[in-house]
Amino acid sequence: MRSRVQRVLILLVMLAATGAYAQVFRIQGGESTLLNAEGGSVEFKAPDYNGTMGLGFYDGKLEFGADTRYQSHGYTVLAGDEAIPFTLPTDIFDPSHYFSARGLGATRADENSRFYAFAGTTSTWLGTGFFNAASSDRPAGVFFYERNLSSQLKFFSREIVSNTQTALQGVEWKANRWLKAALAGGEGSNQGYFASSVDAETQKLAFKASYVLTGDRFERVTVISPMGSEVNKGNVQMLYKPNHFFSITTGHENILEPLTVGGPMQQASINQLSTDFHVEKFYFGSGLFSSNASGRRAQGENFYVGRRFGQRLEVNTNYFESQSQAPGASQAILGAKTTILSGTVRENFSSRFSLLQLV
Repeated sequence: MRSRVQRVLILLVMLAATGAYAQVFRIQGGESTLLNAEGGSVEFKAPDYNGTMGLGFYDGKLEFGADTRYQSHGYTVLAGDEAIPFTLPTDIFDPSHYFSARGLGATRADENSRFYAFAGTTSTWLGTGFFNAASSDRPAGVFFYERNLSSQLKFFSREIVSNTQTALQGVEWKANRWLKAALAGGEGSNQGYFASSVDAETQKLAFKASYVLTGDRFERVTVISPMGSEVNKGNVQMLYKPNHFFSITTGHENILEPLTVGGPMQQASINQLSTDFHVEKFYFGSGLFSSNASGRRAQGENFYVGRRFGQRLEVNTNYFESQSQAPGASQAILGAKTTILSGTVRENFSSRFSLLQLV
């Protein structure tokens, strides 16, 4: 069944590419001993169409990937592999959630509404610098919808039908340019979920806070990869910048970190206090961090300094030190220290080409 679906998707990509009279082609290939991968890809573009096809060996196994996007009458038709963003307006601490899928879909947006529909399977993404591929996992149907109820209020809905069900709805309120708040609720992977957030930002002060209630098996969608962490319970962060030379940031965050696919998630908390300084072309700063995960405490310190030389050269160095404490041990008994010293040099040769060196 899986191989049949893959052959159908390849055929659709090839037919779309043939009918669109692609005008621009980009071909690349390579080999990586680090990833144990070799292969190549073709990218093609036309006024109303674009797509890619990739094929190669990853860890000794033949893998392929393909995707197309075709625009017609205000709609964008999708086929192949998709990285689907799965964000909520309450995600003010981590707006980078997404998952991979393989199938067919369509999306359309106008001034007042937007929808995204996709049907196929979730997938495990395999990426290299020269070709991208994926393998199908579980059947899934996706429907995301947003609509402006007024100039300040927006309704949103996120629905996924698979072996576990996700149905999350909510509203986002933008009072003005510097203040917004949001509510979300429902279930994710058959686990109840509620989230609230407030985000305020002025010229000198930025403040954001959220409160989330969910179970330790909550996931937006059940996938093998990537397994993303989730904000949980109370979270707060504040940045104060009295002038252009100095800023201070403090925060507390609770997260749920996945350990295994479909298994319970680990509770963890993080505290931070950091300062940043800018004096002409110099910049430097420091930070203090502490964390607690399953009774294991850790604390760390960070220092950095850098300088810009004109528009073409930038040099900086960073020192980080951390030390953990075993569960149940007294604060006087600490584990070995871990230190990382790094340095970077960035050379900007033009607006399109730069060289970054990391030690």
